[in-house]
Amino acid sequence: MAKRALFGVLGVVASMIFMMSLHMVSTLVYPLPEGIDFMSQEPEKQARLNEWFGTLPTGAFLLATACHATSICHNGVGLKSSHETGTGKNNGFQ
Repeated sequence: MAKRALFGVLGVVASMIFMMSLHMVSTLVYPLPEGIDFMSQEPEKQARLNEWFGTLPTGAFLLATACHATSICHNGVGLKSSHETGTGKNNGFQ
């Protein structure tokens, strides 16, 4: 049981790393303007970020959605694999 939980947690972590790497690649396709940072809490930078979001084409949002969908599928495969490597008993992972 602990082995399955460990595999589940590792699968979630791997999926997050996978998703964030896809997001980093997406910034190559749609680069951030100078001086804008996703993590900034400054109101003027937040306003510039929101303004930039308004100029992005639909493809940028589809790319972000694809990053999240791919991560969900990646995590599902990981959870399925952790179930198959267990004892064969069904403990809630289906």
